Amino acid sequence: MSKLSIRWEQHGYVLTLFLSGSLDSDTSDQFDQYMTQLIEVGHRWLVVDLAELEYVSSAGVGVLVGSVNELQENNGDLRLSAVPSKISRVLEMLFLLDLFQIFPDQAHAVTSYNG
Repeated sequence: MSKLSIRWEQHGYVLTLFLSGSLDSDTSDQFDQYMTQLIEVGHRWLVVDLAELEYVSSAGVGVLVGSVNELQENNGDLRLSAVPSKISRVLEMLFLLDLFQIFPDQAHAVTSYNG
């Protein structure tokens, strides 16, 4: 069974989530519930740092897509940082690179909300 770990940091009004492990069919429901709770309590500007994510499946990508769409519908956004090349290739194969703003690291992603 897969394992997903999520830790977070708050920087002003921007919340960064650091994912590690696998975001797949076994863990996507956990992440979807986590994202839904964050959005329900009012978080609108999120960064998801993928530096330590080892694997993402179509189920995991679906949660990211659903989250960015929901946030944008509510005048927010979800930005990605430190995307490993193997995960970037998955996003590219699914024609999703243009959906996300992607930054080399968490600091750049957080400061992008100020500009």
